[in-house]
Formats: sequence, C-alpha cells, structure tokens
Amino acid sequence: MSYGLNSYKYYLVNISFQHLLNPFFFAPMIRWAFYLFSGWMFLSCGSGNTGDNSRSKSMDMATTANGLILSFQPVYDQIVAHGSLIPFEQIDLTSEVSGRVVRIFFREGAPVSQGELLVKMNDDDLQARWNQLKVRLMMETSTVKRLNGLKESGGISLQALEEAETKCKELEAELDWISSQIKKTEIRAPWNGVVGIKKVSEGAVISTGMVIATLRQTNNLKVSFHIPEKYAHRIKEGQGFEVMLSDNYDIYAKGKVRVVEPGIDVNSRSISIQGVVANGDQRLKAGQSVRMTMVLDTIFNAIVVPDMAIKPVMKGQELLVLKNGIVEHIPISIGVRRNNLAQVSGNIFPGDTILVSGLMQAKQGKPARIVQMLDYKDFEQVSSGLNKQTTTQP
Repeated sequence: MSYGLNSYKYYLVNISFQHLLNPFFFAPMIRWAFYLFSGWMFLSCGSGNTGDNSRSKSMDMATTANGLILSFQPVYDQIVAHGSLIPFEQIDLTSEVSGRVVRIFFREGAPVSQGELLVKMNDDDLQARWNQLKVRLMMETSTVKRLNGLKESGGISLQALEEAETKCKELEAELDWISSQIKKTEIRAPWNGVVGIKKVSEGAVISTGMVIATLRQTNNLKVSFHIPEKYAHRIKEGQGFEVMLSDNYDIYAKGKVRVVEPGIDVNSRSISIQGVVANGDQRLKAGQSVRMTMVLDTIFNAIVVPDMAIKPVMKGQELLVLKNGIVEHIPISIGVRRNNLAQVSGNIFPGDTILVSGLMQAKQGKPARIVQMLDYKDFEQVSSGLNKQTTTQP
C-alpha cells in the first residue's frame, strides 16, 4: 500500500518535471501575459492624453458669441418727449370794417416790420366826411373868436358864446371819431414777422373779420410737449433742451424752458411744458413734429452695457461674464437707460468681458469662445443727437 502511494507521488513529480521541460507548456501563459501587458500599455498611453483630449473636446463644444469689454462710460439721465413747433406769435390779418380792398402792400412769404402798412381799405366816404367836419370846425372856431370880441364890449350874451364853444367841441369829437374809423381801414403789422399766403386780392369787397392773410413770428419758435408727472419737480424755467425733427435728425436746435404748467393733467398724469427755440436760420417750420431731449443729470463713471447683453431671469436680470473661458451668470440691477444702452450695477467691473450674443446657448460653468469683440460705438444710435453741437441760442 505504501509502495503504491510512493509510486503515485513519483509519477506526479515525474509528469510535472516533464511538462516543465516541454517548451509548448508555457505558450498559452505567454500569450495571456502578452495580452495583459499590451492592454496595460494601451490604457497607460491613453490616460496620458486624457486631459489634452478633454480640453480639445471642450473647446470644440464651447458656445460661440460676440463679446464686449466693459469700461466706464458717460450716462445721461434724460427725458425724451415728442411735441410740435408753433410760432412764437401768430395772428390772422382781418379788417375791423367792411369795404373794398384798395391796396395790398405786403409780398407773400416776405418779412415785415412792426408798424408797416400791409393793407389799405377804401375810405373815400370817411375822408369826405372828415373834410366836411374840418370846414365846419374852422367856421365855428371863427364864430367863437368873434363872439369873444363882442362879449368884451357887451354886445352878446354869455349863453350865445357858450353854445358856439359847445359846437366846436362836438365837431372836434366827431373829427376824432372819423379819424379812428379811417385808421381802421389801414391794417398794419403789430410786430416783426413773416406774412403768409394772401386769401383776398385787391378790389375784393370783404366783411368784418374776414381773414386776409396770416402773420407769424418765426425767428423764435415755441415747442409744447408733455412729460410724466414724476419729472415735474425736476423741470424749471430756463432749463435747456434740444429738439430734432422727427423725420430728419440732421436738423436740430437748442432751446430753453419758457413756461411750466403749474398743474398736472389728471387724465394723462402729465405736466405741460412750453419752451422757446431759436430759429434765426429759418430751418425749422411752425407745425413740424419734433423730438425733444432734456438732460437732467450726467453720470460720468458708469458701467454701461447694451440692452441685448442683458438676460432676463425669474429674479431679475443677469449678465453673462466670461472668466478664463468659463461663463458666469452675474445678477445685476438696471439704472438709467440711454438709447439702446443701460447703466448696470452688480459684481461687475471695468475690464470684464461679457457676452452680447448667444445668451440662450451659454450655460453657467460651461466654456464659451469669443468670435468677435465689439466696441461701444457699435451700439450707439447715430440719431441720439446728444453729442451734436449747435451755435444758436434762444
């Protein structure tokens, strides 16, 4: 029994020794070892480029947008309103008496001076009556002188003298009335201005109150506009403003507040303002629609962003700031708006780069790439008019 066990052990040892001496015994093991080593080398090489590949992939997936570098900009706290130009003075030339137009002295569209005769009505009957009364007055005056001489000699009563003096005074009063009627046949310019198109011709018979032409004073023009009641306490007489034509921003002028309505319209909750604008060059016309801009205050060191860069969110507004290529959402507060720019405040500073496009695609903590860096002048409206200078003053 022991002999069999020892023989078996000897057999196993002999078999194992023979396998070790066989070169094909290790072939499968060598193949598996080679596979494991190759896999380990592949993973090792791959892990060495993981960072670079991931960064490259992140850049490929970054949101592209236009950017703007923030800087201090001046901001104007201003009021913009629309109104109409009206003549500083305007009247309709009418006659106080009925009659025939004898002569029209003015030229249509031409300036006239104060006191200048513009229209003459027929006054032949009045002139004849005036001459008749003048002769009678001369005769009565002579009678009074003669009676005064007789009075000294006692040849006439005092009553006769008094009656003659009374007739003289009556004739003088009637002459004054006739003279006033003759003046009514003359239409003169009450002030310097420009006469418009005439509505009657010489020889026409007109009635009292019929309009002959319109006289306007246009060297200065009035402008009326309405502003919200919240600005009422900030508007004072003499305050400056600028007007531009609503259909042509190249035509503009400066003006000053002339009158501030003391009360507020309860229906529109606005206050009426009337200003005066210089118009010596006659570029502005009465009746034109204008855009009024009044600067109430100027903030010189303000951070300003385009309206398109502001992203509305549930709790307010945000700016998308790019820091080290990563997007950060910064809450902001909006102050004064100017054209399509807005003053903002928050955790933002001059030199920060913000996104002005791609706001919906850019996400918090995700990469972004600027494809075009814009400037503030790209967002300024050419029609603002605030930087234009005028030489005319009212």
